Amino acid sequence: MSFKTREILSALALAGLISTGAEGQNLFVGSIPDDAIYQFTPSGARSTFATGLGSPWGLACDPAGKVYECDYGGGYIYEFTPGGGRHTFASGLNGPAAVAFDHNGDLFEADFWGLQIDKFTPDGTRTTFATGLRPAGLAFDGAGNLYAAEYNLGLIYKFAPDGSRSTFASGLGAVFSMAFDRAGNLFASDYGLGWIYEFTPGGTRRTFATGLTEPSGLAFDGAGNLYAAETGRGQIDEFAPDGTRRTFASGVSYCFGLAVSVPEPSATALFGLGALALLAFRRKEVPGG
Repeated sequence: MSFKTREILSALALAGLISTGAEGQNLFVGSIPDDAIYQFTPSGARSTFATGLGSPWGLACDPAGKVYECDYGGGYIYEFTPGGGRHTFASGLNGPAAVAFDHNGDLFEADFWGLQIDKFTPDGTRTTFATGLRPAGLAFDGAGNLYAAEYNLGLIYKFAPDGSRSTFASGLGAVFSMAFDRAGNLFASDYGLGWIYEFTPGGTRRTFATGLTEPSGLAFDGAGNLYAAETGRGQIDEFAPDGTRRTFASGVSYCFGLAVSVPEPSATALFGLGALALLAFRRKEVPGG
């Protein structure tokens, strides 16, 4: 999907043309001792998506339905097709802990022991985006800024698209994962304290949830529900937008990374996309359009 197409789809979503429901969105969960990725339907039905991995940590999904996995133990990023077919997207990494996509379709990787963040183009070309930190969780906001959890120092850094860095939050514990909701608020899991924080776009912090056991992975679905992996309990919690909590799944041994599949655009969205494309074409025909 091109950058322009992503921009149009984002505009359609903001205009309410893309369905924001969670229908058809599956949850992918990495289990470290099982060296496996499990897949859950919205109703909670579980199946095995992939096995034979080396400590799956961070997960991410792209709009084509592919799943990307940080193989922390092996130093790989694996790419899985929707059917579970696997190939190596990147190798030679030093403790890949998290992955996240920007609006251009480039994949960013937190190299935990390499003390850097790497950037991969869709064809796999790798460059170094940032150095001098021990990154854990990664997340992009709607403006294309990258947020990175500095595990050692209890910080969250904010990187502008040009790579310039600032401190977004400090005084935290061991933050392992982050995710944005539809309103642009950033949620971060504090593995050591058992808390989930919520930050407004301006950086104001509040405690969203407490009493979790080693929370790691976080992910939102299209309906605004937040999923959190309780690594210590081997369960996945689901938080409704109002903060109501329930157990979504249990018996997932040392679950860590989480990712929700990207929802397909609705028929209304596709109609709107065609209308915008036609409008863009007509503007080209008008001098100065």
